[in-house]
Amino acid sequence: GVGIYLQEDELASLIDSVASNLKVGGYVAVRDTLTMYMNMQVHIVRKEKMGGFFEDYTASYHPIKNYEKLWLDGGFKIVEEQYFCSYFHEPLELGVHGYIFEKIKDN
Repeated sequence: GVGIYLQEDELASLIDSVASNLKVGGYVAVRDTLTMYMNMQVHIVRKEKMGGFFEDYTASYHPIKNYEKLWLDGGFKIVEEQYFCSYFHEPLELGVHGYIFEKIKDN
């Protein structure tokens, strides 16, 4: 679920790092909150109560197709995926999505 804290280039770099440390045939399981039907990254900043004080909460939600493409371009294939739940439906749908990726090639 760390993808929401990374910009797309940072997420691509993380995926490259995972790929370089995993043998071909290895698996990785991930879960992230993604935008389900938008083609743009959505940035949210809001105040959240953390204990007795408020703190800024910042997140960047990646479009599901872009997220999947980053993994596929990183040398992985989708073995399994699961849509767990949705946080919002309007004005956009943010959904928790899980994947199992298999590394199929070295980059």
